[in-house]
Amino acid sequence: MRILLDFDGTLCPDGCGAPPETPPPPRAAEILRGLRAAGHTILVLSCRAHGAAGEGWRARAAAREIAAYLRLHDVPFDEILTSKPHADAVIDERALAFDGDWQAVGRLLRRGPRLFASPPPGAGDFP
Repeated sequence: MRILLDFDGTLCPDGCGAPPETPPPPRAAEILRGLRAAGHTILVLSCRAHGAAGEGWRARAAAREIAAYLRLHDVPFDEILTSKPHADAVIDERALAFDGDWQAVGRLLRRGPRLFASPPPGAGDFP
C-alpha cells in the first residue's frame, strides 16, 4: 500500500514555512517503521515549495530539508513529494474522510475550530 503523509503539521508539528525543528509526535517514527517493515511505501508530502509549483530549486531545497529532519529523527520514508500523487491512504491533520455524503462534509466543516485552525472558506455554505 502507498501511504501518503503530510509533513507540515502532521509528521512535523512545525507548520509550513517554519524550519522543521520540533520532533515528530510520539510513536510516529515507530509506527512508520512498522508499516515500512510490513512492505508499505511511505510518501511524505510538503507544501514548503508551493511557490515553485513543485519544481525547481525551492522544491529541491525543501526536499533536502525534510529528508535531513526525517533522518535525524529516524523516520523512514521512500519518497518526498511537493505535489500530491496517487496514494491508497492519506494521513493529514486537515483531511476529512469522504464517502460521497456532502452534507456530512458540510456538518464536519461547520465545526470549524475543532477540525481546523480556522474554518475553510465557504464552510457555512453547506445545507
